Amino acid sequence: MIRTIQPDEFDAVGALCVDAYVAAGVTDANEPYVDFLADTQAMEQDPLTEVLISVHGGHITGTVAICPFGSELTEVCQPRELEFRALAVARESQGGGIAQDLIWACVDWAREHATDTVVACVTQSNAAAHALYKKLKFVRQPARDWTAPDGTPLQTYTLSVQARRFCGRCGQEASTGLHKSCDTALGLEPPRYCPDCRRRMVVQIVPAGWRARCVKHGDVTG
Repeated sequence: MIRTIQPDEFDAVGALCVDAYVAAGVTDANEPYVDFLADTQAMEQDPLTEVLISVHGGHITGTVAICPFGSELTEVCQPRELEFRALAVARESQGGGIAQDLIWACVDWAREHATDTVVACVTQSNAAAHALYKKLKFVRQPARDWTAPDGTPLQTYTLSVQARRFCGRCGQEASTGLHKSCDTALGLEPPRYCPDCRRRMVVQIVPAGWRARCVKHGDVTG
C-alpha cells in the first residue's frame, strides 16, 4: 500500500532513506546530503511537496517525495512538471518492485494534477536507478544535467505523462485507482483500450514492435 506519510513516521522514514542511500554508495554517511535525506519533516513541511511511503505487513518499506514545480526542493523542474526526490527502498525490501510502484504513484499524481512530465535526477554511478528509469521508458536529457553543491554531477531523465480518461489495459476510468499493475504491463505490451474513448484497440504486431489503432483517435506504436 502506498499512502501519505504521517508525522509520527518522519524519523523512521528519514533513517530508512539515509540507510538505503549510504548502502547503495550514492552518498557517504558524513556528507551534507545525508542531512537532507534524514529530515523528512522538512520535506513534508514544504507547502507543495507530498511525501509518500510504501507499507507492507505493517512495515514501512519505501518512500518518495513528490515535488511539483515551485517546490523549494526541486532542482531542474519546469512548469507543468514534477521532480521526485529521496526515492528509497529499505534494504531488506529491495528487488520486489517497490521503487517502481513509488514511481508509478508519482506518475498517477502527475496525471491527477495536470502535470505533463515527471523528472528524475540520478548520480552517474547509480546503475540500478539508471536501469530502472530506462525500463520505465524515461528518456535521458543531457541538456538538463546539473552539478550539486558538493560537486556531484547529476544526470536527468524525464517521462512524458499523458492525461488519460481510461486505462489502456483494463479500460476502467483512470481516476478509479492507481493502475500500477496495468502501467507495468503496458511497459511490455500494446494497449487494449483507447485511453481517450475506451474503444477496443485493433493491435497489429510489426517487425519493429506493434501498432494499436483506435478508429476515432488513430494509431499508437511501440
